Amino acid sequence: MRLNLLHLDDALLRQPRFVAAAKASGAREISLTDLGPSIRLWVKPADLENLRGRLAAALQGLDHDEPVVTWMGSGDFHHVSALLVSLIGEARNIPLTVIQFDNHPDWVSCRRGIHCGSWIRYILDNRLAQRVVSIGSTSTDLAWPEFKGAGLGHVAASRLVLFPGARMHSMVLGDYGYGQGHDQKGRRITWRGNSSVFSERSAARVLQAIETEAIYITIDKDVLAASDADTNWDQGQMRRGDLTAWLKVLASHHKVLGLDVLGDRSVSEFEGPLMSRFLKRSEILIDQPWRCGQGQSGNEINEKTNLALLDAVGALLC
Repeated sequence: MRLNLLHLDDALLRQPRFVAAAKASGAREISLTDLGPSIRLWVKPADLENLRGRLAAALQGLDHDEPVVTWMGSGDFHHVSALLVSLIGEARNIPLTVIQFDNHPDWVSCRRGIHCGSWIRYILDNRLAQRVVSIGSTSTDLAWPEFKGAGLGHVAASRLVLFPGARMHSMVLGDYGYGQGHDQKGRRITWRGNSSVFSERSAARVLQAIETEAIYITIDKDVLAASDADTNWDQGQMRRGDLTAWLKVLASHHKVLGLDVLGDRSVSEFEGPLMSRFLKRSEILIDQPWRCGQGQSGNEINEKTNLALLDAVGALLC
């Protein structure tokens, strides 16, 4: 694998043991902290092209056939994963499926640019992947999803398949039919969940939903329980051991083109036009939990999980 540490904030810099271990594994450090405050939560088209160009020039592994693996700090930057998928897909030029581990489906719409909650829909709208398979969500995003701008059209077209962390239901007005991850009766969608705990049955369902040989895996650590991660967002129920079990079965059945990991806690700093800063600050107050995190112990938890994931990914992809 070709390993990258993408610094958009200081989250990874506060984990010296992880950074040292990553560098010992050949990691390239890429500092984009000058862009971080302006692209946090969402990025507009002009900044999007600038960011894509800088990633294309700096990312290690695009010119090789090995998996491109990237760590990137806070989940506030999850929309950067869309650019990584785009760059790797362009370099490899083969059909791929995105496998998303996340406590949120990130399926809403964003009219101009990409939002950290819209990047899955962006990928599907722009056909950067044949399908997205989402694993582990337990968030309230699945409650009345139409009113939150969810991309349920992609669910109906079987291009987005959700396997939530627990058995969940959504009340809807439209007709989205039957799919590998859901069933609808009347105005109620039932999602085939329980993916927080790895099992052979859940694995068989997920593998059946992946129709391409090649996959890209993205991991937002807010899919994990608070004992295994300290993030800026509400968190799920998956344990670290279950996540590594998922990675093992995916890597054993498919060719992993790339993988990214994010979801570390960091202080939200914003730059850019006054209105953008105001809207982003307001969004954080509305959407993110009103808690201060676990402090130094939370940082230690994140570093421990990053080290465990680095070992697991290194063993599977090297």
